[in-house]
Amino acid sequence: DERRREETRGDERSREDAASELLQAEMEELRAERRGLVERHREREASLEAMLRQLSEALRDEVCRADEAASRRAEAERLLAEAEGRLAAALQSSSQLQADLAQMRKSTGFYSAREAASAAAGARHGEA
Repeated sequence: DERRREETRGDERSREDAASELLQAEMEELRAERRGLVERHREREASLEAMLRQLSEALRDEVCRADEAASRRAEAERLLAEAEGRLAAALQSSSQLQADLAQMRKSTGFYSAREAASAAAGARHGEA
C-alpha cells in the first residue's frame, strides 16, 4: 500500500514537473512573442517619426516658399504703385506743359512749322 502511494506521489510529481516544464516553455514563448511585438512597435515608431520629420521639413520649406512669394509680391506691388505714381505725375506734368505751351503760343503768336503750314493751308483754302 505504501509502495502504491509512493508511486502515485511519484506519478503526481512527474505530472507536476511536466506541467511546470510545459508552463515554462509557454511562458518563454510568450516572452519571445512579446519581444517581437515590442521590436515591431519600435520599428513602426521609428518609421513614423522619420515620416513626421520629412513632412515637417516639407511643410517648413513650403511655408518659406510662400513667405518668399508673398515678399516678392509685396515688393512688386510697391514698385507698381511707385511706377503708377511716377506715370501720373509725368502725365500731369505733360498736360501742364502742353497747357503752358498753348498759352505761350497764344500770347506770343508763335506756332510750330506744322501749325503755321496748317494755318496757311486753311487760310488759302478759305481764300479760294
